[in-house]
Amino acid sequence: MPTTLFKSLFSAQTALILSITLLFSSCDNKQADPNDRENRQHSTQAPHSAQETQQQLKALTADANLDFLAQMTPHHKMAMMMADEALNKASNPKTKDFARLIKQQQAPEIQQLKSWQQQWYPQNPFSQSAAPPHAHAISLTGPDYDKQWTREMIRHHQDALTLSRQAINRNSRPEIKKLAQQILSTQTQEIHLLEAHLESLS
Repeated sequence: MPTTLFKSLFSAQTALILSITLLFSSCDNKQADPNDRENRQHSTQAPHSAQETQQQLKALTADANLDFLAQMTPHHKMAMMMADEALNKASNPKTKDFARLIKQQQAPEIQQLKSWQQQWYPQNPFSQSAAPPHAHAISLTGPDYDKQWTREMIRHHQDALTLSRQAINRNSRPEIKKLAQQILSTQTQEIHLLEAHLESLS
């Protein structure tokens, strides 16, 4: 196991969260549009549909470690794709800042997940089908794009929390549980910052 990479991955998390907080601490305290607030609450608080839940359950195997690697790796890759799209299309500088920080955080996590997969399951490459169906190219432009991207990234982070809790509650390896706990902590904080950013866009 690449111990140096694993340790450096987590030592960077505190600095990353501080950077995000500083970037978004200057968000304007505007009065949010009631309709936009309702949409934000729905995207962050509403449970997944029964169909989505069943799809998640069907994806599970008897191996908690394989499930986490097979689901979180493409999930992180989708976040990177969403971040790349935002860097090209977002009109608000803070949206682009957040996209850069997501790439900074999740790139080494993807590297760690791939390393574990190659080490533990060299003959069992996992499917890319676990990527969340709601994460797709956004056809909107301007401020509307920034709002929709932020809503979708909040929901994407919520999916990561679900996968992380699942790994923590199952019979996963200590390394998996440690990474899952770190994702749970980091992305919970990021959700709050994304919500503040969404409100500032209203």
